[in-house]
Amino acid sequence: MVKVRAAVEGDSHALWEWRNDPRTRANSLASTEVALEDHSAWFARSLMSSTRRIFIGVDPDLGRIGMVRFDRDGARSTVSINLAPHARGRGLSAPLLDLAIGAYVAQDPEVSTLVAEVKDGNVASLRLFASAGFTPRAVDDGIWTYLREV
Repeated sequence: MVKVRAAVEGDSHALWEWRNDPRTRANSLASTEVALEDHSAWFARSLMSSTRRIFIGVDPDLGRIGMVRFDRDGARSTVSINLAPHARGRGLSAPLLDLAIGAYVAQDPEVSTLVAEVKDGNVASLRLFASAGFTPRAVDDGIWTYLREV
């Protein structure tokens, strides 16, 4: 059974590895490889941020299975998900996203709208956000914008 928890400093290296995975980079809005030093600085700032939350999905058999990040701007929050390479293809992204949204909304009552931006070719994420109650609103330059009221 998947559970979520807040990210901690010890998660940094795993997130860096997942971020630089070739499949992740191919499906990301920013597809360049990230240096460890840059990631470490970004992650430290993220943990201190009042507008960013990162949740880590944990499975009892697989360990850390992925992350969900929320970046709040007023009442809107952009959500991103990245599954660890070893956790892909196991049906874990939907429960991870659902649990993270529940935890996030409980912590941040100012948020009324979640926004997801997904590359046109990222079929798995397009399906995931649609099945999680997000509605496609626009496509611009190959990037879909999905919205969900909470």
